[in-house]
Amino acid sequence: MKKDLERMQYQQQTQAVTAKKEEALVKAIGELSKHIKEREMELTTRTRTTEKLKQLFSEKERLLHEIKITSEN
Repeated sequence: MKKDLERMQYQQQTQAVTAKKEEALVKAIGELSKHIKEREMELTTRTRTTEKLKQLFSEKERLLHEIKITSEN
């Protein structure tokens, strides 16, 4: 997607087009840029969620181990 965005931005800067085509290209660039930002935010959220889940599972294992040791004594 980022490559598409870069290609479209380059096209906008280097090609002579009609005002109508320029407007459509600017709109497409804006929509693609927005979509990229949304996907990056989703990825960041997923990464944070995954890390939090790893922490929670680790804490669960630690607590289970602690309970097991306590019950053995």
